[in-house]
Amino acid sequence: MLRARWGRENRIAVPLTVAATVVTVALSGCSSSKKDPGGSGSSSAAAGSDSSAAATGGSVNIVAYSVPKPAYDALSTGFQGTSTGKGVTFAASYGASGTQSQAVANGQKADFVNFSVGSDMTKLVPDFVDSGWDSGPTKGIISDSVVVIVVRPGNPKHITGWDDLTQPGLKIVTPDPASSGSAKWNILAAYTHVLEDGGTEDQAQDYLKKFYAN
Repeated sequence: MLRARWGRENRIAVPLTVAATVVTVALSGCSSSKKDPGGSGSSSAAAGSDSSAAATGGSVNIVAYSVPKPAYDALSTGFQGTSTGKGVTFAASYGASGTQSQAVANGQKADFVNFSVGSDMTKLVPDFVDSGWDSGPTKGIISDSVVVIVVRPGNPKHITGWDDLTQPGLKIVTPDPASSGSAKWNILAAYTHVLEDGGTEDQAQDYLKKFYAN
């Protein structure tokens, strides 16, 4: 695995800008069964923290993009092992960020939602998510990361960075940006690497054309 070279951003931008260069996630408590004018969709409704669910041994419905699944699985199991979480069950659905957001909008039950881009969260405001979901200290972001380039064993194409991805004959596998938030961050990272290496916006756009040709 090769880590790409660029700086981290600590806040999400809505709308997204080409300067954003990390995978960020937005979170909020959510109820897809009815509108939420009272603000109960704040981030305090995160998985496992709903006191009513814990008191009754109820369930928490998680709808999220696919990347954090291992973390949420571990958190859910860990919470169930505590006195507060005893008897609480978790029902989780994972998939492409945009697809998951649309599912909630279409009626999929959710107590806790987590998407990879802010636009997927704002689609649910105000019917399912409180308008202040990004007003807290972390601006709705619970983690950040970097894009990783994965190569075949032995790295037969000798890929050492972004510039090597435009070589003739190379084939790139990346999610569909029409439905995947992570795919959008991949595009922004590829674009921004040109700017951080001193290139112009025109050069960055030219790079993306070559990138997508592969």
